[in-house]
Amino acid sequence: MGSWCAPTEGAEQAEATPEQMQKINLEYDILRGKVLAAIARDDGYCTEGRSRDIKTNLTRHLAGD
Repeated sequence: MGSWCAPTEGAEQAEATPEQMQKINLEYDILRGKVLAAIARDDGYCTEGRSRDIKTNLTRHLAGD
């Protein structure tokens, strides 16, 4: 399972137990389903403007701003 942010230099990574991973996976699946349901109800979700904004924000985030 990937991480949203790279660990800082010298940081130790904690290992998740199988029970924790099961809970994380379940919560991820539930949240993903809710997000997909919300998107499905929004006909204007995938617009050029929204895509442009997402790309701009993602680029800024990846640059560390």
